[in-house]
Amino acid sequence: MALADWNSDMRQREGEPDDLGREELAQIERALKIAALAGAETERLSSLYESVAIRVSAAEQKIESLTATAERSAGSANDRG
Repeated sequence: MALADWNSDMRQREGEPDDLGREELAQIERALKIAALAGAETERLSSLYESVAIRVSAAEQKIESLTATAERSAGSANDRG
């Protein structure tokens, strides 16, 4: 909308009517397409981030579990030795 407002201001200064011309409509259409693509890409990346976060969390839990098991085993070995 800022582009349309700017173009409207320019036309009014130049004495043109307040309608949008073909070029302005084409610019707005391009901007809307880009915004839609950006929104879709944001959604895709958000979904990808969530997937990666879940995998990292699972890996961290596995590491904690393995660490706890190793510490218990080391403690048992020390108790025996």
